Amino acid sequence: MRVVYYNDPKFEVLWRMLFKKNDIQVPFYSSLARKYQKEYCSNSDFKNLSFLILKNEIPILGATLSFNQNNMEIDGYGWPVLYIENKDFSESFLKKPRRLFKKE
Repeated sequence: MRVVYYNDPKFEVLWRMLFKKNDIQVPFYSSLARKYQKEYCSNSDFKNLSFLILKNEIPILGATLSFNQNNMEIDGYGWPVLYIENKDFSESFLKKPRRLFKKE
């Protein structure tokens, strides 16, 4: 199992793969909407903290996170943090990736 951060060249492709494997299909969290929100908030001092956890190059879970240094908030570029899990995996399998997520 490994962690992939937002600055990895494969992050967007992996995020889309994970997004498709989850029941949360809110358009605010699509790649295009996240790209727009990052640009819209470009005058704010955001630090991207988004990451995914992979097993054999398959996204297991991930979160869209940002830290706004102007007001000291953690959110998803002005929206709530999005945490999603790949619905193809069982609850028992997800225990280890969830522990890794909490450490991050």
